[in-house]
Amino acid sequence: MENINKEDPHYNCRMDTINKIIELHPQLLLDKNNIISTVFNCYQKPNKYILTKIKVGEEYLYKDPTGMLFDSNMKFKGLILDSKYYLEDEINKPDVNINFAQLDSLMNSKK
Repeated sequence: MENINKEDPHYNCRMDTINKIIELHPQLLLDKNNIISTVFNCYQKPNKYILTKIKVGEEYLYKDPTGMLFDSNMKFKGLILDSKYYLEDEINKPDVNINFAQLDSLMNSKK
C-alpha cells in the first residue's frame, strides 16, 4: 500500500466504499490490500499517447498505437493495417480500390 496519500480529500470516502464492498462480499477480504492499491494508484498513472517515428518512402511519419500515420505537424497522412501502408495521397487516387467497410471492420477487430 505504497504511495497512498492520506491527505487526499477523497481518502475517507474511498476507504469507506472499499470497506462497504468487503462487508457485502466477505470473500474479498483476502484481496483488500490489492483493492486498496488499485483504487489509489490508478489515479496516479499517466495517460501516455506514444508515437513511433518511421520512414515511409522518403518521408518521416509518426505512427500511433492504432496504426494511424501523421506528419510532424500532426496532419493525418494515412494508416497501417496488416503491415500494409494506405497513404492519403494513394487513397484519393481513382485507380486505387479500397473497401472502407472492410478497413472499418479490421480496425474494430484490433481493439
